[in-house]
Amino acid sequence: MIRRKGISRIDQPEKHNHGWLVQVTFEGKTHRKWFSDNKHGGKKKAFAQAVVWRDKTEKALGKPQTGRVVVRSRRNKYGVTGVQWDKRHQAFIVSINPEPGKQKRFYVPAKGRKKAEALEEAKKLRLKLEKEIYAKRGA
Repeated sequence: MIRRKGISRIDQPEKHNHGWLVQVTFEGKTHRKWFSDNKHGGKKKAFAQAVVWRDKTEKALGKPQTGRVVVRSRRNKYGVTGVQWDKRHQAFIVSINPEPGKQKRFYVPAKGRKKAEALEEAKKLRLKLEKEIYAKRGA
């Protein structure tokens, strides 16, 4: 099955508007492109072009290609999903889901250094793990 992440079908008969909207979001920026059925020779051909454009754009941006939806929490204090401060252990906890239903945790202690240094290390670890795990799983 072809991945449809980031590709939405739009059918508005009253406006004679039929096609695929592709959205690629990476590092806070969204890139969009419209693929009209009329212009691309039908529904299937427009979809095929949309998939090609999405994959090419993700690759050009350096975005890991994965079928998983990654959502950033607006309530996160530290700017990276999966990074929390553990008061009891004086360490940052980096958590990630290597596969649905499984969770892994890594501790980045702040002992003997500034909390900001430990936070930077925790953020780097989380991003590294995301690239390894989510990109490996692919489509």
